[in-house]
Amino acid sequence: MDETNFTAVMVRKIIFKSALIFASLLLLAVGVLWLRWGGGASYPGLETAPLFDTTALEIVYDAAEPPGNVTVSATGRIFLTIHPESRSRGPKVVEIVDGKAHPYPNLEFQKEYHTPLGVFIDTRNRFWVLDHGNHGIRSAQLFAFDLDSDSLVYRHVFNQREAPTGSYLNDLQVAADMETVIISDLSVLRQRPALVVLDLAMDQARRLLECDSTTRAQDWNIQTFTLQGKLASLRLGVDGLVLDQAEKWLYYGAVCHESLYRVTVRDLTDQALPPDDLRERVEWVSKKPLSDGLSIDQADQVILTDIEHHGLMRLDKNGVLQTLIEAPGQVRWADGCSFGPNGYLYFTDSALPDIMLRSRHHIRKKGPYFLYRLKMDVPGTPGR
Repeated sequence: MDETNFTAVMVRKIIFKSALIFASLLLLAVGVLWLRWGGGASYPGLETAPLFDTTALEIVYDAAEPPGNVTVSATGRIFLTIHPESRSRGPKVVEIVDGKAHPYPNLEFQKEYHTPLGVFIDTRNRFWVLDHGNHGIRSAQLFAFDLDSDSLVYRHVFNQREAPTGSYLNDLQVAADMETVIISDLSVLRQRPALVVLDLAMDQARRLLECDSTTRAQDWNIQTFTLQGKLASLRLGVDGLVLDQAEKWLYYGAVCHESLYRVTVRDLTDQALPPDDLRERVEWVSKKPLSDGLSIDQADQVILTDIEHHGLMRLDKNGVLQTLIEAPGQVRWADGCSFGPNGYLYFTDSALPDIMLRSRHHIRKKGPYFLYRLKMDVPGTPGR
């Protein structure tokens, strides 16, 4: 064999071995993807005849950028985050005034945000913004603004113990009387969902119920959202949180979970309570739809987004679920919700299937995106 043929044979062998290695790695990656996020059963429907027709939906705001979460003050001030999965290049926290978005608290402060998502207005008229720090790759942060002066009054930078790399601090509630912030860690990448309880006086947070059966996802496949065909589906843990009117109970639920749970704020803030005892004090409340955000009205009826049926449901005090509205073709992913004054319930359509892992061109093409409101038969407390 001459030198030229020998070289050609060696090159072909190297290419063949490289192809085998690549194929093996690809199969391994597919296997890992399937084992971690693949499969899943279809969730049985819980919907009833809707209480409201789709004509009851009012568009409050429409934009080229998809909204994340919303909160509304007692005076009707409306605040939104732009969903971080859209990778917005503009303002990320805005106030909606006369149908237009204004950077909050101002344009200069926007550089302090990285990936803000959760928002909340407490009973002391403080506006809270939760930034998950791009899945904990950067430091997650929590900001609080006094709405009377629009000034920053509190800032917490989470350490790696509180919000490790791979965490996704998503939603929050503030028990104002106890100076406690309760946060859901969705943990998309790390897959270790938990509740994070921040003591404002001590400026320290603890991770609770991590990977508990009540905070982690069950094996349900969200029919409205699969990745890479049906190779993978979202497996989303604890997300929506809401406090009852007395701020005694915290209601919470994982997105891919059949149940809604509750636990007392007192138990969550009791640092002497052993983790196993805390788990035993969590109460099962009800079946629920695959849901994202939660809210609650003044009768302590829990409002749940129903992501598979493009709308909202309500759980009454007797444990009966009622569909409030279904809007296929209008609502793509009912995300965050908040009561405002005059009995209005506001909710965002983040259109998550059209923005997550999508190009900027695709996101722009699929716009506009909407903030809706619905006049409810039972009012709620603004901000909640």
